[in-house]
Amino acid sequence: MPTLAKPISPAEAAICSTTENAAKNATATFTAPGNYTFTVTVTDGPGLTATTTTNATVVATPAALTLDPPSATVPVAQTRTFTASVADQFGNPVANPTVVWNATGSGGTVSQSGVYTATAPGGPWQVSATSGPISGNSSVSVIKGSTTVTL
Repeated sequence: MPTLAKPISPAEAAICSTTENAAKNATATFTAPGNYTFTVTVTDGPGLTATTTTNATVVATPAALTLDPPSATVPVAQTRTFTASVADQFGNPVANPTVVWNATGSGGTVSQSGVYTATAPGGPWQVSATSGPISGNSSVSVIKGSTTVTL
């Protein structure tokens, strides 16, 4: 019957084990990244056993990307900074993710630091951010700017 040895890290894992032949397909479910040690002991009908140990490393993988703000209205010739938050498959923030920015439409441009510069009224257009295989979008509308005259 497969059993889970104490994980090396404080992360948690659960393993399904049975006393039937189906245990040959046991599944471990992890709730955090870390290094884990598994000890598997197989016992046959007469009581003979065989034991082996193996290690597994669970790596945090970016799984969700959220942009802030989710939508914005920006006057022509003004800027708005967008930020991207990336979370791993366990919902934990990913520190310093690599993010590629893009703007659609003819209303403005976005820098690779997430600063949108409005150039022409209209929209809504999209500002998007991509980190590996995941992406997120924000809606941007550009309005005519106002002119202030000081006398």
